[in-house]
Amino acid sequence: MSPWRALRNTVGMEVPLGVGAAAGNVGSGLLASIVALNVAVADGDDPYRHRALRMLGMSFWGALAVTLGGLAGGHPVAL
Repeated sequence: MSPWRALRNTVGMEVPLGVGAAAGNVGSGLLASIVALNVAVADGDDPYRHRALRMLGMSFWGALAVTLGGLAGGHPVAL
């Protein structure tokens, strides 16, 4: 991993956590940081267009997974 990408991904994870903590809602900040980590996995060194499409796809699928997990939470089918 390149140092620039590592810094970019670290800032992308720390900013939501810091904003959530400053707003008094650490749980939401932590959730946003976890989503940022999932999107950071899709980061790369390829051209911006390919990277942006891949990261948007990760954002969509991550949001869908979190939504479905929240809706199914506590339900026996979720296991």
